[in-house]
Amino acid sequence: MRLRLFLIFILSVLAVAFIFFINSIILSDAGNSEISVEIKDSVIAISSEKSLKEPLKIPVSEKISDPIPIKKDIPETAVATDTIGYQAVASRFFIEDKINLQSITLVRCVFRSQYYGSSTQPWSEQNYNVGTGVVISPKGIVLTARHILEVPESLLNDPAGRKWERIKCDVALTGGQSDSISAVGFWGQSDDPKFKKAEIIYVVHDENYQETQGLDFSLLKIEPAENQNFASLFPYLADFGVDEQLLLIGYPGRESASSQVLERFDGKFVVLTRYSKAVCESFGDPCGLRYIFRRYPLDYEKDFWKSTDWGIITPYFRGGFSGAPAFYKGNLIGIATHGASGSDTEDGWDQAVILTSWDILEFLKNQGIVL
Repeated sequence: MRLRLFLIFILSVLAVAFIFFINSIILSDAGNSEISVEIKDSVIAISSEKSLKEPLKIPVSEKISDPIPIKKDIPETAVATDTIGYQAVASRFFIEDKINLQSITLVRCVFRSQYYGSSTQPWSEQNYNVGTGVVISPKGIVLTARHILEVPESLLNDPAGRKWERIKCDVALTGGQSDSISAVGFWGQSDDPKFKKAEIIYVVHDENYQETQGLDFSLLKIEPAENQNFASLFPYLADFGVDEQLLLIGYPGRESASSQVLERFDGKFVVLTRYSKAVCESFGDPCGLRYIFRRYPLDYEKDFWKSTDWGIITPYFRGGFSGAPAFYKGNLIGIATHGASGSDTEDGWDQAVILTSWDILEFLKNQGIVL
């Protein structure tokens, strides 16, 4: 009798151990399972036994504080819709990745008036747009916001009647978290040696850049290093839970003559949305979807300007964050196109508006462009 009870006990222990072993394999596979994409009836289906979920309905949300448009022809409000269904990878299935700071760049475009060559004060006939970019390919392809490449809005209706045109764009690579870059030096000052000449290889057409989609991005190309640092765009939409932490890293100082270092903007996810005039007629089509995340400045005030491994904690959102990469668990999920500092919003919250990496990749694929 005792022997029988002992054998039953041993078999029970082995059965429990076997169940735990099987579960551990399943959980391990959940973090490493391959995700395949197939198109069925014009709906992009992201399929994986571990990540498949019901289509992500982009919900009707209350009006988010209006982002500060960097160009007036970009819609000022982001209003969600409940008419378009997408499928997305739940955030819990993201695999933690390491952020490669050396993939982040400062982007600078130079503009001159028709009087630059004849003026006795040529520095007054030259202007700049400065923002952020990220290298997304070992070929040296840099992703940034399109509006950085355009004549600054303040010069479009020049009271002196000057006509401005872009002369060139340069890219300065990040050396390290605390390395500084002089974006715009004083006249006659030697250029920062970190800058490399950039070729503009793709600019989104106006019809896709304007109110219909707001696909505010462009591609530059630099001569790649032998072992070029880069960050891969996350190829799917992400289904974030409310208040999940997202991170933006860039050079927000714009035209400052003082040296810049990387700054970080941390915030909580609010909503996946789109511009009110965006045309999302077909299920699964890219139409400028945006992740919006925000932070309450007082929650970070004690740490403003504090140095961290991913840059100093920025005190407020500034225009140079345009084109800056946004990360979730180290994965590159999009770039900033708009933002607002708490002093410019009704409720005092800082806000970042992120064009999704999925929209960028899908649009490029539809254009036949391979990174």
